[in-house]
Amino acid sequence: MWPTAAACAPQFMHTPQAALDDNDSTYWSPGRDETLAAAIPGRKFDHFRLMPDHPLWLKSGWLEVELELPALVARAIIKEKVVPRNYLPVSGWRIEYDDSSRWRVAAAGGVIGPALKVEFPHAVTARKFRLLIEAPGRPAISEFQLYPVK
Repeated sequence: MWPTAAACAPQFMHTPQAALDDNDSTYWSPGRDETLAAAIPGRKFDHFRLMPDHPLWLKSGWLEVELELPALVARAIIKEKVVPRNYLPVSGWRIEYDDSSRWRVAAAGGVIGPALKVEFPHAVTARKFRLLIEAPGRPAISEFQLYPVK
């Protein structure tokens, strides 16, 4: 929609912009536990075929979107990249918005799947939004899009 910048929790593997680029083939993933990664010296993780439920992979994370100006948002689309050998499905998610430096929940749910259309119970006006996810293993989000009232 109108994001100008994105931030995410520390230790991400793929850039957060990949979840905002309107391209389903790119994605963002929370990444890995750097303490465990340091114990595997000399390994290239893209060639080190660890299953997505391995303790190395972080199972939760957040992605933040900052709009140019505050906007009235009522809907979102979340798309997940699910490749069983590489990523596991999200089991819980939450969309929050910044309300005067206090994060409030706009919508929440469980499974995302290939494409989830989210209707907020109430439209909210904000400049910053974030998507929080958790999964039983390494998750990946290919798109996070925000939309105004229809």
